[in-house]
Amino acid sequence: MKKNLFLALALLLSVSIFAQNNSFIINETFDSAEMPEGWYFTGEGADNFKINSTNNAGGDPNELYFKSSPIVTAGIHLVMGSADLTGVDALGLTFKHSLSNAQLSSTIGIATSSDEGATWNTAWSQTFNGVASSGQYNVNETIKPADLGKSNVLFCLFYEGNTYNFNKWYFDDISIFPLSDDIDLQLSSVEVNNTIQAGNIEIGFIASNISGNEVTSFEASYEVEGYDIVTETFNIAIKPNQKQNVKFSKAVELFPGTHEIKVNIISVNGEEDANLDNNSMTKEIRTFMKSIDRTPMIEHFSSSTCTPCVAVDNDMMTLTNTNKGKYTYVKYPWNYPGVGDKYYIADCGVRGAYYEVSGVPTIVFDGTTTTKQPKQSNFDERYNTTSYVDIIGAFDVNGNTVNVTADIISYIDMPNVRVFATVNEKTTTGNVGSNGMTEFHHILMNMLSGVEGIDANFEAGKYQRYEFTLDMTTTNMEEINDLEVAVWIQNYESKEVHNSHFLQEYTAHCYPVQNLSVNDKTISWEAPEQGVPTGYNVFVNDDLVAENITETSYTFKSGKDKNIVEVFALYNEKSSVGVSLFIETEKGTGIADVETQSISIYPNPANDRLFIEAEAEIENVVIYDIYGRHQVTETPSHQEMTSVNVSGLKAGIYFVKINTKNGEIVKRFIKE
Repeated sequence: MKKNLFLALALLLSVSIFAQNNSFIINETFDSAEMPEGWYFTGEGADNFKINSTNNAGGDPNELYFKSSPIVTAGIHLVMGSADLTGVDALGLTFKHSLSNAQLSSTIGIATSSDEGATWNTAWSQTFNGVASSGQYNVNETIKPADLGKSNVLFCLFYEGNTYNFNKWYFDDISIFPLSDDIDLQLSSVEVNNTIQAGNIEIGFIASNISGNEVTSFEASYEVEGYDIVTETFNIAIKPNQKQNVKFSKAVELFPGTHEIKVNIISVNGEEDANLDNNSMTKEIRTFMKSIDRTPMIEHFSSSTCTPCVAVDNDMMTLTNTNKGKYTYVKYPWNYPGVGDKYYIADCGVRGAYYEVSGVPTIVFDGTTTTKQPKQSNFDERYNTTSYVDIIGAFDVNGNTVNVTADIISYIDMPNVRVFATVNEKTTTGNVGSNGMTEFHHILMNMLSGVEGIDANFEAGKYQRYEFTLDMTTTNMEEINDLEVAVWIQNYESKEVHNSHFLQEYTAHCYPVQNLSVNDKTISWEAPEQGVPTGYNVFVNDDLVAENITETSYTFKSGKDKNIVEVFALYNEKSSVGVSLFIETEKGTGIADVETQSISIYPNPANDRLFIEAEAEIENVVIYDIYGRHQVTETPSHQEMTSVNVSGLKAGIYFVKINTKNGEIVKRFIKE
């Protein structure tokens, strides 16, 4: 199948340029959730493109997403502007892209036009043929299009073939710039994750030589508000039209919150750079207190009168049986085909409209992946994505009334999100229809939070409580003792679910500690407002320092002046949400300080064996579960490296206490 599809990427133009200006013609990172201002389509293609909050191409989120549907065979132009190339002899071209599920031949390339798009001249192209072509690519080329030297030049990224020939294509960090004889070292990006754990953070950046001469050394600096400026000289050679990933040798210790990092190129080859306009960049990052294991949210639209739904329901049964305890699930009965499912309620339709569901079966993973044929890879992609939100709650019943309590804590500032809660029935039979299925699972009874959720703003380390009461006689409930409650946190604009959980069933809520405080290095708290804990777990900087203690205070040691403390209330085999504080104290001393030891554990998650490396001799190793119960003890032969057999442990979170000649440290790991 053949096609001529011009995906005009003035993707490569954000402003008009002049030959005298050595700045970028385009430096587009797609940070906005919308298509860049001023871009327009001529002909087909407008429905094939959008900005996704993903980073499949290898840059930071967001990125340009090019999808195969609707099928287009020719005539796409995504045009943005023009550039004055008089006096320009060559251009540098760099961008990242990722191709998914390539089938037949497809060609992408860069083309220019000096007659307002009537004729396109290829400046660079690459052909991809078959499944083996799927993957990430980095383009770094010098191009000399036929339109060099002309005053009004359009740029486009073209695609030749048929959009049916691939599934998804992603583009990011697209740059085009004129190459000149004057030394011009351009700061292309600040290489720090948008979201990163608080602590010692290394600052990196990408420097691009957009001149025709070699750079042999340069001086750069970075600054963060409230910290000293760090300056360093880099004796690194960067050839013309090449870029270099560079990292400062001195890290910065950042506390949880929002920080602005500014990087500057000060001099190049011992002299002032020829163009100072592109020597400075600022990036805002968010630092989180700690990460949380993710429980993917599955939202499934189905119907008892839908014949294709049968096979998908069976696939979902296989998927959930394979991943027991690792997911949250809501199934929305649909009013299609024909009379639809008897248990359809209006909330199902509203939720379907939110996801633009046009028919069933449809499955949505964490709000980001929509599919009609669920795969383990769909689940794994989300399961392996870091989360910063924890949800702990419970429900009980009184007659036909369900009472729900949930505590939600975010370990990063998370504004403008929504909290959703549903009560489902695990198995129903009263909605049997015409497709031959005799029972259905995780069926929505009611959206406790309302169909559009509850507006919420979370501050890092502070939990919020949500309570719901529902008379189940107003729903399609069949059995009062067969219910489950699902809770999730979602960005309503991007649709991404940040985390989810089923609440504990038919039991009292595990209330957290009250009035957590720290005086010097003594942590104190008061008992929960309700319930009688069996003990408390205390964490400092995400390391378990006291396990299942009954006292309501603990004095810790630390070599840091900035620390995160957290206390969990334990109720036999259950736990409350943590209560956290970020504190600044005087630096501790003593050889047993947890930060003075360098100890590594791997792999994490672990399957069969957990390996441990330390600077000092390891005397013994003890593993506890999350409730402080002893699981494994290992006494190695006094060496710096050992391993522990963890194959007999159930899947979940564990803590390993490592005792060395220099003291002890506790680390967390996951058993798969």
